Amino acid sequence: MNNKGLFMAVHVIQSYPSNNLNRGEDGSPKSCIFGGVRRSRVSSQCIKRNARLAMYDVISENDENGMGIRTKTMPAIIAGLLGSWAESAENVTWTDDEMEKQKYHEAAKEFDIRDVSHALTAVGMQIDAKKNHTLKSVYCTNMKQCEAFAKAMLEIGSKRAGEDKDGNLKLNPYDTKTELPALDDALDSSISLDIMMFGRMQAGRPIHNVEACIQVGHEFSTHRAEEEFDYFTAVDDAKSMLKEQGSAHLDTQEFTSATMYRYSSMDLRAMYQAMRKNGSDMNLAMLAKEWVRAFALAAPTGKQNSFAATTLPVYVFVEFRNDAPVSFANAFEKAVEDGTDGYEGASVKAFEERVRRSDAIGWLHAPVARFLVSEPASSLQDCIQPNFNALLDHVEETVKDAVSGMEKERS
Repeated sequence: MNNKGLFMAVHVIQSYPSNNLNRGEDGSPKSCIFGGVRRSRVSSQCIKRNARLAMYDVISENDENGMGIRTKTMPAIIAGLLGSWAESAENVTWTDDEMEKQKYHEAAKEFDIRDVSHALTAVGMQIDAKKNHTLKSVYCTNMKQCEAFAKAMLEIGSKRAGEDKDGNLKLNPYDTKTELPALDDALDSSISLDIMMFGRMQAGRPIHNVEACIQVGHEFSTHRAEEEFDYFTAVDDAKSMLKEQGSAHLDTQEFTSATMYRYSSMDLRAMYQAMRKNGSDMNLAMLAKEWVRAFALAAPTGKQNSFAATTLPVYVFVEFRNDAPVSFANAFEKAVEDGTDGYEGASVKAFEERVRRSDAIGWLHAPVARFLVSEPASSLQDCIQPNFNALLDHVEETVKDAVSGMEKERS
């Protein structure tokens, strides 16, 4: 196998009945214009969040860095660790040396959330002191990284320099040559798998950026999709018992229904290198298999209590390529029209026709491997699996073979 590059693309077709899975700021279902036709849409952020949360257990159980935390409350988390260490030396758990425990226990007494905000500002984060010292934007971290940052602060020592005339804490700057690198190293340590998968951006200090190894497209309907309105009422039970007429509440909510196409790609070589660099002990083949499972089955949660649009996909196609990942979204540039097979069958036909035409023209090298499961009749040859579990097993074996090749290259 040519291991200069290896990309795993996952394509899914799935129908949803009445739903509002992913709404905009006005409460309307998200949409887009494609091929001159309005389509229903689910944002990539929504898809990634649900798939990421679906992988929580498998990542937490198989990687010592645990699952990442996307939060604005990082200062409070670090201050909480420092407060715990200041409360008792036994809470200093990264060392068994009693003298070390006592040392960090005493040092932590000199710090609070104001010191944490000062240190985080030094590494390029923007803090809103008026809102309980929260970050101004969400940051991807984890508990081990927060612990490393708190420990680095203690090892550098307090930056307090008294108070100003208004009683505000005055703090000395961190030395850019000796102290700031220690804080930087803490933020670059123990990076979680999901941060490697989906990336991290810090505009204030780009050295903490993490390049994503997975790309996810916005899911969209394969056909024209219009928004509809549900007029609903809420009945006051007590009012009904008194035999009084009229509703307690009247309103409308928008919804849509559609057959959707979604797509993702994973750069397996980049993921392998990121995992080795950050000391991840999870198996890449298992990670790839679980990503396919999560991406195919994790459903958005928006308005599910109102619509219960909890369906399963009807088509999953996984493709491995050495040169580049390929989205077949353009299979639906011409909106699919309903036929005797409904939108699902017509969407599968349009998708597979696009795959065949792409192969015939030879835009790229032949794929390394292809696997698919389909409820509608499929016309693609040599890649159909009897069931979804068999497809996942083939994904795992293909990635395991690729990892073996990458490890041979290193040796």
